[in-house]
Amino acid sequence: MIEKNKLKVKQEKLVRDQQVSEFKKKVLETEDPFGIKVDKNTRQKVLDNIVKPVHKDKDGKLLTSLQKYSKENPSDSEYYFSLFYELTDGFKNVDKLVGQKVKQNTKSALRSLDNKLKNAPLNGDGSFDFNSGLDDQSHLSTLPKGWKFA
Repeated sequence: MIEKNKLKVKQEKLVRDQQVSEFKKKVLETEDPFGIKVDKNTRQKVLDNIVKPVHKDKDGKLLTSLQKYSKENPSDSEYYFSLFYELTDGFKNVDKLVGQKVKQNTKSALRSLDNKLKNAPLNGDGSFDFNSGLDDQSHLSTLPKGWKFA
């Protein structure tokens, strides 16, 4: 019976070591989860947050950064985990999460461009007057004689 238990413990350790090895490989070798490029340094930090114990609790138990946060902020950690799960359609797609910000920035940039184009000075023929607003210090205002900015 003792031998059975030793064998069982040994097998469980092998399975656990295999799982840790596969997890490390996944974290360190997945360069673009969700189509977002993640550099090597960030991937290493992600791994460390999960597997590297760097904190001690009041009982002397070693904790990873995520374990420490979860222990100190159980309500927040559950909320953020659930929120991220929902906003990513079960950890499959980040469009809901980042899409709004991208749309806002795109609309803002397009409005700014549109405003600049609407307020740009025009030549008599309706083309843009790229020479307007140049001062004497401008590189374009000091073109050699006979050269024109078209």
